[in-house]
Amino acid sequence: MATNPLPRLANASLLIVYVNSTVGVALAQRLFDASEVSIAPVAEAIDVLRGGSRHDVVMLCPYLAADERHALLAACDSRTPAPTVLEVADSVEPPGPHVRMIRASSFDANRVLAALALPLAA
Repeated sequence: MATNPLPRLANASLLIVYVNSTVGVALAQRLFDASEVSIAPVAEAIDVLRGGSRHDVVMLCPYLAADERHALLAACDSRTPAPTVLEVADSVEPPGPHVRMIRASSFDANRVLAALALPLAA
């Protein structure tokens, strides 16, 4: 009998923003059993955020251009309440894949990190 190893994120809504759809889908697969997940390319995500869609967490995938990242953060900041913004990165320091907290909100992002099983970089 299979059991669900992921902690359920009750009423959590996540938006995963991707440049590379393979990365976006891989992250979404890790989180589908844990919460309500939407994935969108950059332009669509900006429209969704500006349109007032309610997401508790916006997760930025790697490979965003600086102007894309800036536009996404501005769209997040324009919302009330603003969502928690996490960014997935794969770098030399710290080594390997990890998550950076870009913007904190009242939502407990530790639940998302637990479901992803990725460390939070300082």
